[in-house]
Amino acid sequence: MQSPEAPEAPEAPSITDITQSHLASLWGVPKDRIRVFESAQKMPDGLTYVRVREKGGPDSEGEELRRTTGLVKEERFITGWADCAQAMLEAWNYGPERTVSATTFAVDLDQFHGRFSDSPVVVVPDTTGRFPLIAPPSEIEVDGLPGVTYWADTTPEHGDFMQEYSRITVTVGADYTPTLQSESYHDVAKR
Repeated sequence: MQSPEAPEAPEAPSITDITQSHLASLWGVPKDRIRVFESAQKMPDGLTYVRVREKGGPDSEGEELRRTTGLVKEERFITGWADCAQAMLEAWNYGPERTVSATTFAVDLDQFHGRFSDSPVVVVPDTTGRFPLIAPPSEIEVDGLPGVTYWADTTPEHGDFMQEYSRITVTVGADYTPTLQSESYHDVAKR
């Protein structure tokens, strides 16, 4: 006697489908207007980093199109720095054990600020003498909580602006909740 074949499990939605469905609903646009770019960057197991841009529609001349970065985790699209950072910290099991380097921590978490250019995180000390306070990412502890402090180039992406830097401090709560503090280079230098 031959056993009946088990029905095939439905195919899981793709990273693109998950991201497009979420943002189409959020932004109120058709799914085909949302372009999804999966990163080849290594992420913790179960997480996929994506960059997303809204394509212009037929009448989009002059329309400002949206873009964002985020993660796909368990068939769910996550966006926003705090939610993405918390997902990463939990996947790393980051805490007092410091499961990733300060540089990995800074570069990987900073990408969720929605920047589309190369990482603005400063990973080598300033040798020009113009910004002597700038240093590579380093581990810290604030009120007993582990964290990292790092410098990022926060010069606007477009326009003719003077170079700006910010010192960013991220601490990690017991439930992987991140807290971010940002200070301009000039404010730090005044102290």
